[in-house]
Amino acid sequence: MKQNEIDFQHPSILDQIRFYSLVATAGILMVVAYQFGSPAYYLGWFAFFISAFSVAGNDAVQTVGTFIESKRTVHWILKLAVLGGTVVVIFLGAWIWNDSQIHFGRLESFPEVRQFNLIQLLAPLILVVITRLKSPISTTFLILGLFGGNNIEKMLTKSFFGYGIAFGVAIFVWGILVKVDPKEYTEDHVPDPRSEKRWALFQWLSTIYLWIAWLRQDAANIVIYLPRQLSILEFILAIAMLVVALGIILYTNGGTIQEIVTGKIGHSMVQGRDNRGFGLRYDFDRFSRME
Repeated sequence: MKQNEIDFQHPSILDQIRFYSLVATAGILMVVAYQFGSPAYYLGWFAFFISAFSVAGNDAVQTVGTFIESKRTVHWILKLAVLGGTVVVIFLGAWIWNDSQIHFGRLESFPEVRQFNLIQLLAPLILVVITRLKSPISTTFLILGLFGGNNIEKMLTKSFFGYGIAFGVAIFVWGILVKVDPKEYTEDHVPDPRSEKRWALFQWLSTIYLWIAWLRQDAANIVIYLPRQLSILEFILAIAMLVVALGIILYTNGGTIQEIVTGKIGHSMVQGRDNRGFGLRYDFDRFSRME
């Protein structure tokens, strides 16, 4: 790490105090607004912005975590331009073709929320704290589980089945790759510059693919707080909030939870080849789509 670079994975005590003070302030504002009968519409937008940051931040370990780790030398604005641009394109397409809705059909079995309870509103803040404590969890169960108890059993069954298939295929693919080119996975391996350039391009493309898959799969965990149909102004505001939340995540290099990736994968081993089968996970996870 460079001398002037901020270490967001290991915040100081003062940084922790500032962070938790901000979280506490947001929680107090949410509770006060709720107790004084603020309209559910505005409470939902407040919770939406927090969930955009917390859900994407917690899931970053299993989506763009490897990408963030291997692209630390790439300026965060460039990464935001690519991933943020993808957000705009994907959600714009959904908004145009799905009757001004951006949940990709994931909320069809959930009734639109007219009134939120306090637990539903505070759940994104709880997820912020969990993420700060470096604990990846299922954001689907934590957030959507509060809105549709009748869907929990189906969600659990399909999700665990999808995770099982993804894990099995990942082990199988990794085993084949190790047999095909075992030298590439040794500590003293010296990569070929031309090969690395190809893998670098592939890493960008595979990350975009994985990011699109995540948006289509887990965007419902965020947009559950919004009206189902969005006006053009509401859509622009929602996208702006999502991009800002993504910008914070990329600027902080994934935050404290990113240490999970850093600790498990050596910097020299985080190359484009690590994304060879990474997208398989979300292909199989999409099996857990709620009907």
